[in-house]
This record gives sequence, structure tokens and C-alpha cells, in this order.
Amino acid sequence: MDPVMTKGEFFSKIREGTLNFSPKNKALANFVVQNYQRVAFMTARQLAQRCEVSESTVMRFVTSLGYTGYPDFLRTLQGIVNYELTAVERLEITPEEKKGRPRKSGTERLVKKTILTEVENLRRLYDHFSEEDFDRAVEEIVKAKRIVVIGFRVSASLAMFFGYLLKKVKETVIVLTQSGSTVYDQLGSLEKDSLVIALGFRRYPNELIEALKYCKSRNLKVLAVTDSMVSPVAALADLIQVVEYEGESFVDTFAAPICLINGLIAEAAMKDKKKSLGMLNKLEKIAEEKKIYYQESLR
Repeated sequence: MDPVMTKGEFFSKIREGTLNFSPKNKALANFVVQNYQRVAFMTARQLAQRCEVSESTVMRFVTSLGYTGYPDFLRTLQGIVNYELTAVERLEITPEEKKGRPRKSGTERLVKKTILTEVENLRRLYDHFSEEDFDRAVEEIVKAKRIVVIGFRVSASLAMFFGYLLKKVKETVIVLTQSGSTVYDQLGSLEKDSLVIALGFRRYPNELIEALKYCKSRNLKVLAVTDSMVSPVAALADLIQVVEYEGESFVDTFAAPICLINGLIAEAAMKDKKKSLGMLNKLEKIAEEKKIYYQESLR
């Protein structure tokens, strides 16, 4: 196997096999994608222990990807990691930030840990950013005649935010945040020049997966914003934007997804600048006429 395979090619290779993977292989694939820099220097035994599978399962996993053995698999990963370590200037968090300062209360401690976790999530987004995948996503947003943004449960807030901003620069945008038969009414009316943007993070709602299966059956183009290249949302998408994240409590941490959403819309607006400016100016005139925003009296 070629050790100079790019990270995108490596992730695509894993994604291609996701639909046919066993549950144990899916667990391995998910761990490798999210921790590939660490896995590059782990033994087969260490990887097996970390994923709670047998070494033989690890061997079968790498063989299913087309590698002659575990050393061959490691050579590819190490080639990717070594390139990144020399080509990318990393954003570093200081040791003091990672450890945190002494806190006065448990609440303050959790708040500060959450802030640091969000910083780490943003750093991870920066480190793993794929310009090629991002540019493809932007291009599809620009050329789509109609866009449906879909996100259920915890992702509903992200879908609403994404849709709110998109409507400022795109004419026909529909936001779906509640499951039910009406979802299929909306998806069923889409033409081939439409784009479905699906937001799905663990734990993935069954309603979202079923809706995406329906999109796939109709050959609709799907852009997934999800937390793993091998998530069930990614498996049903044509384009993928991965935003890995971790949280400190039961509350989901969404600074990184929001950052990505802002970037996608800003880039799309710049790609079609004339049309975007026209729509923004129109919205500003409406806001002024209807006095939508509060203004201090000059009297």
C-alpha cells in the first residue's frame, strides 16, 4: 500500500467500507478516523485494547482496507501524520490552559473546563481541515437552486442557525427541524439541482437516517455536517464536512460546528458576490422600512 496516500484518500478508503463493516469494525474505523495521529504510533495490541476488540479483529480490519498487514497500515498513517507535522503550523494550547487554574467552586470549574474543551474542539477543526472538501461543499451550496437544511433533536438549533444565515444569500432555503410525514413532502418536491444539508451528531436520530435514505433513493445530493467520517450520516452523504467534538457534560458543545457553518456561508456569499450583495441590500431596506432593529432616539 502506498505510504504517501493523502489523509482524504485514507478517510475515503475507510468510508467506502463502512456500510459493510461489522459493529466491531465500525468501532475500529470510528476510533482510527478520530484519533489517527495517535493510532499511527500504536501497536495492534494497543489499538485492540483501546477499542475493546481482539488483535485478530484489528488484523481483519486492516486487511479489509486492502493492507497486507498492520505494519503496512501503520506506514500509511505515519506518512500522513509526518506530513502534517511538517506542513501545518499547529495551534497550541498552553499547559496552564490545559490544566486550568485553581477554581473556587465546582460550577466555575466546569464552566472553565467547558471553555477549554471548546478551544480544543476548534483546534481540532483547524488541524483536520480539508480545503478540498470545504471547497466542494461551498461550490454545491453556490450552484444549488434550492436548499433544504435538516437537523433533528440537538442538531435542530444548528439547522435553524444554518438556515437563517443561508436565507440572507440564497433565495430558496427550507429548514426542517421536526420529524414526521411532512419531511417527506418537502424532500419529495426537490429536483436534481437541489441540495440537502444534513446536520447529525452522536447520538444520531433515526428520523434523520431514514430521511437521508429517502434522499439517497431519489438521487438527491446530500452534504453532511457530522462528527465522524464513518458516522451513519456520513455513510449516506455525497459530501462530508467532519467536525469532531467532545464535551464536559451532558450539554453538547457546538462552537466548532457554528464556526464551520459561518465559514461555509461566508465563502459561498463571496463566490456569488453580486447576487449575495443584492439580497443583503434588499433585506437591509426591509429592516429599515419596518424598523426591525432598535435605534436610540437622536432627540
